[in-house]
Amino acid sequence: MDWIGLDPLLHGSDWVSNNGPMSYSVAEMSVACRTARLSLIKIHLENTAVNLADEEWNLLVDKLEGYSGSDIRSVVIGALYQPVRRMQSSCHWKQNAGSVILL
Repeated sequence: MDWIGLDPLLHGSDWVSNNGPMSYSVAEMSVACRTARLSLIKIHLENTAVNLADEEWNLLVDKLEGYSGSDIRSVVIGALYQPVRRMQSSCHWKQNAGSVILL
């Protein structure tokens, strides 16, 4: 196995093994650094307004321990689309003082 040189703090460690003449497999390992996990979350949130206290950010980062960079991306994007999924599955809704209440 050879390390292919991506930044392990941001992308985990990517390793390539050659099992044959033209056969390569990539194993992506978890992002071990708390700071890197937090950075990845914020990168994937882009310009989304998020109101989390410091202890909530810490809890989120702790729960993502062992996740790879692509896993973290999937979790963040899934969370961002949750309100859309909730709207799609609702049968009734009404607007109340600028916000939507799902019934």
